[in-house]
Amino acid sequence: MSTTKGRAAKKEQAIEYLGGKCWKCEKTFERECYDFHHLVPATKKYDWNKMQRREWSIIQKELDKCILLCSNCHRIAHKEMREHANI
Repeated sequence: MSTTKGRAAKKEQAIEYLGGKCWKCEKTFERECYDFHHLVPATKKYDWNKMQRREWSIIQKELDKCILLCSNCHRIAHKEMREHANI
């Protein structure tokens, strides 16, 4: 399996692990439209670009700190976080 296909398969697995749909709007999308949102940013050890290169057990530990959001809901979540923090 090529590296690109392997990473795509890991993202598919991660999406399914987190429920297979956006946590906020509850819609389903193509894999490229999802982001993994850390509920507590300070606990973030890896972003997806680094996480996808790890073995599944490490990915799983990081995903346990996240919710699955579509890219639109993810942007809104960060906007709300900034507003709440008065940034």
